[in-house]
Formats: sequence, C-alpha cells, structure tokens
Amino acid sequence: ATSTGATLGICHVDFDCDGFLTGIDYDMYVTAFEAGETAADFDGDEFITGIDFDLYVQAFEAGC
Repeated sequence: ATSTGATLGICHVDFDCDGFLTGIDYDMYVTAFEAGETAADFDGDEFITGIDFDLYVQAFEAGC
C-alpha cells in the first residue's frame, strides 16, 4: 500500500483545540495568563509577561 504525504497544521492560538478560532480561545488564554499558567508562556521563555500576551493577540488576530 502506498500513501501520499500529509501536512500537519498546528494552531497554537486555538486554546480549546476544537479546530475553530473564536472568542472562547481568547478568553481561555486570558484566564491562563491571569493565573500565570505555563500555557500562557507564548514565547517559551518560562516567564509569563506582557510580551506573551502581545504575541498571543497578534497570533489570534492573524488567525490560523
């Protein structure tokens, strides 16, 4: 059997992983950010700062 290649697209802005980018995802990020959760570390530097928030907003506005 032969198959063709596949592309896996990951939308790290889709916080609830439902395949749709909605206000729910934004709200979930804000909640994680305010709680200082690791998931809010959008730049991966192990610190939760305003930079993470700004990067998330930019990515959210750009869409997936």
